Amino acid sequence: MKDSISYESIKSTLVQDNNKQAYWVSSLNISDTFDKRHPDVKRDVRNLLEKDVSNSAHISKMFINYQEADKMNRLQDCYWMNRDGFTLLAMGFTGDKALGFKLEYIKAFNEMEKTISEAAAAVALPDFTNQVLMARAWADEVEQKQLAQTNEKIAKIETEKAIEEKSIVEKEVKRLQPKADLAERAIEIKGIYDIGETAKLLSLSYGRNTLFKNLRESGLFFQNKNEPKQQYINQGLFQIKIVPIRKGSFEENVTKVYVTSKGLKWIHKILKESVML
Repeated sequence: MKDSISYESIKSTLVQDNNKQAYWVSSLNISDTFDKRHPDVKRDVRNLLEKDVSNSAHISKMFINYQEADKMNRLQDCYWMNRDGFTLLAMGFTGDKALGFKLEYIKAFNEMEKTISEAAAAVALPDFTNQVLMARAWADEVEQKQLAQTNEKIAKIETEKAIEEKSIVEKEVKRLQPKADLAERAIEIKGIYDIGETAKLLSLSYGRNTLFKNLRESGLFFQNKNEPKQQYINQGLFQIKIVPIRKGSFEENVTKVYVTSKGLKWIHKILKESVML
């Protein structure tokens, strides 16, 4: 690894994207600065991309694959990476010198991104000479519009739900546990929805059974049962509760899955990407 490299040299390796919203650095520069074989750097990037199977961490948006000619004029795969991508990749670089270079790169990213004006934050036209960047810019714009529409719809539904919340809670309390305290039950079910309600909130063309099936196929739920995996419960997308169900003259405790407001947005995103809406 190099003994030293000037801050200005590191800063000069950062390239602003066409939308003027972020700065990127090439895997070639990272390989040179940290004195690592470029194939090893590319391998580490691919390992990160492969780990993000569900795109839950959006790692794919931190890297852009491209090709560049080497010294023998042969095309080689390379990667552009933004600040988040560099930070994620550089976590595996150890040693005092590596730490110094990482801090210099982070400083350079911070300084350069401060120069982006507020006007540059507006949606800019893509570079129509670059089909890859043009397609990505278009896809990002469509995704943002769809996300905004979904958030607006969920907010409207939650507002309407709040207006009728008292009567809904009273009915739910009577159905589940007639002798339960009304205020306590209201707090318990506020802000969460069962699978049937979730299907209605998302305006799906199918009901709870098909939604259970799609959640299993999407990987959010276990393949062999209608329950979410622990990692998605930890992320606050789902809650599992033991609730009493009255059957005739007696009650039976059953496990029930609830979706949080955060979970609604995630389910909509997953189903949209897998064309299950």
